[in-house]
Amino acid sequence: MREIEFKGKRILIADDDPFNRELLQMELSDAGFEVIVAGDGEDALRKVQELPVDLLLLDVMMPKIDGVELVRKLRQQKEFENLPIILLTAKAQTKDKLLGLEAGANDYITKPFDIRELLARVKVQLRLAELERQSLEAERVKGVLEMAGAAAHELSQPISGAMGHVYLMLMEEDIGDGRKAVRVEDLKNTEDCLKRATDILHRIQGIRRYEVRDYPEGMRIVDIEKASEETPA
Repeated sequence: MREIEFKGKRILIADDDPFNRELLQMELSDAGFEVIVAGDGEDALRKVQELPVDLLLLDVMMPKIDGVELVRKLRQQKEFENLPIILLTAKAQTKDKLLGLEAGANDYITKPFDIRELLARVKVQLRLAELERQSLEAERVKGVLEMAGAAAHELSQPISGAMGHVYLMLMEEDIGDGRKAVRVEDLKNTEDCLKRATDILHRIQGIRRYEVRDYPEGMRIVDIEKASEETPA
């Protein structure tokens, strides 16, 4: 597996203590990260909504919006569901750590912290986030391939039928001036095949969730008959 690149990843530090902010900013910048800082939870919330951020380092005890409440607010927004968040806390009690994790934080570090441990934990969370992104991308590609297989499979029959009827019309008796004695039945059958193909295309376009079924040679495609246009809850 290729090494995940951390250089240039953007980290937001939110801490009301200027010394801690400067220390973290200096150490993370030296490690190759792009760093932005916030002095309280409200400022952090505004900045994370304005700029794309790869990871948050949040102090728990902050004015306006504390770290745990900020985590809750962010997890309620879809775009921040998977954003890595590490809490910095001076509280060592287990209940306080659990409170942060239950709110949706990925990890916590107790102050005073060892900068080497902090950097290691930051990299772990960024690595996990990247692996999750790659996994989601692989699933998306897999879904596209399964859908393409379903489209080819479902459309092959009506398209082949239409082509067959067109071929029969071309074989009809020539009545002069390049015209054919086309039967109405052949035209109707061609129209029916094309309508079936159009109906299949409309169903595929409306699919929001689906099931797959196995085919020979290890192939898996979407089961159009069991596909649904309903949006998952």
